[in-house]
Amino acid sequence: MNDLEAINDILSLEYKGENADLGRMNSYQAAKSIIAFSDYLSAIAKNIYGEKIELTTDIQGIRGESFDIDFYLAIGSYAVSTASFISSPLGFKEYFEFIKETFKAWLHLKGLPPKTIVPQNDNSVKIENHDGQVINVNNSVINIISDSRVGKAVEEFICKPLEGGISELSIKSPKLKDEAKVEKYQAGYFKQIGIEKPLTESEVKMGLQIESPTFKEGNKWRFFDGQNSFMADIKDENFLKKVNLGIERFGKGDTLMVTLRIKQSSTLGNLSLERSVIEVLDHQIPPQQAHLTY
Repeated sequence: MNDLEAINDILSLEYKGENADLGRMNSYQAAKSIIAFSDYLSAIAKNIYGEKIELTTDIQGIRGESFDIDFYLAIGSYAVSTASFISSPLGFKEYFEFIKETFKAWLHLKGLPPKTIVPQNDNSVKIENHDGQVINVNNSVINIISDSRVGKAVEEFICKPLEGGISELSIKSPKLKDEAKVEKYQAGYFKQIGIEKPLTESEVKMGLQIESPTFKEGNKWRFFDGQNSFMADIKDENFLKKVNLGIERFGKGDTLMVTLRIKQSSTLGNLSLERSVIEVLDHQIPPQQAHLTY
């Protein structure tokens, strides 16, 4: 437990477009956005400082020209996580940087799960999107963008307004003169991102009967293990080379003795099972049945 000085500062949630430029916004949408934005800020605080941290958001005022809501932000210091993104004492600048990093990750991924996530040694991760682009963010950002509560919050205060009459949204720090901004065409990027979370992984040596080989690179083979029929990719490059050169040939009933990796994971609560042949140990051909002559 650390008794540190709390954060007290102001953040502005700014909407632009149509009635917002006149300082007006639908009252129901404004109310929902205020609650959702508070939930989003709270989720970030808990990920940085720990679940026991207390965050309060009070509306400081609403201003015209664009539709701006000023939030007075107070974060207490009851329990600070040892894996904190911000080292003590707590700092509003670092907290705002974390907000910007979550926006950076959503915009980078464009609403799709990461192609790869590679942990680094400095409490960060490299995230590759499906365009092959890579960014580096704090590893707690992954927890934020994959959180279902955060997904609902950003849908309410970002997606719905931008899908309506709002053309641009910004979270601003008047003190830091900095902002995180989203434009209308980016609305669909902000949602709960499905991050694959490994549950179990094991390797076993076993015999698999070949049901359907494939000779197209990257495609999976179909095997039968005596109980179940399933698809699995083959990672053994030496074996695949022999297949391509025609050294390995296959017939009905052929069995491969292999090292099989079985990986169970969860994405957005859905379980998946992935099988991969790591090494082919032996290729067994069934004995030919003798023909009787009369």
